[in-house]
Amino acid sequence: MMEQNQIVKTSKNELTETRRITTQNAVSPYLHDHNRLGDVIAAIQVMGTYKFYKLSFDKWADRISGDSDKGEHWQKVFTEHPEFFRLDSPREKASLVWRRQYPKRYEVDTEQILYREEYEKLTESQKLRVSRNPLTPDDIKTLYRYSHKPTLARTCTTKGKSLVDTISG
Repeated sequence: MMEQNQIVKTSKNELTETRRITTQNAVSPYLHDHNRLGDVIAAIQVMGTYKFYKLSFDKWADRISGDSDKGEHWQKVFTEHPEFFRLDSPREKASLVWRRQYPKRYEVDTEQILYREEYEKLTESQKLRVSRNPLTPDDIKTLYRYSHKPTLARTCTTKGKSLVDTISG
């Protein structure tokens, strides 16, 4: 990261105050890797529609790029784009932020949404086959549209917010 000095002028009761502000100018992850936008879009598509919302890095690598040996690459993509992706507490699995907003009620084998009462009656092994709802095509289109706006993505990242938080206000 490079430090950059900026001169900021503010007016107070017809007095002009000049002060120097030091900012951290981070290089966007979109700029250090010419394939980054394509990676983000591919991850959004796969992670938004796959039956399970959260997987390990090597499993996402296999689903997204067909190569489970690329887990470290995908871990870096997920980590550098918190506006779209989150890691679990042990930092071993990743998910799409938008999908995490849905309750775990999607039965992956029947592709049906369960009512809360139905979910609560399941055994622990049956609950392992329940995930969060996949995103709709409109949801994915929204994420795709915002992935093309690195300025917004960078703003979300520097404020520590996800894109879902930013869009919803």
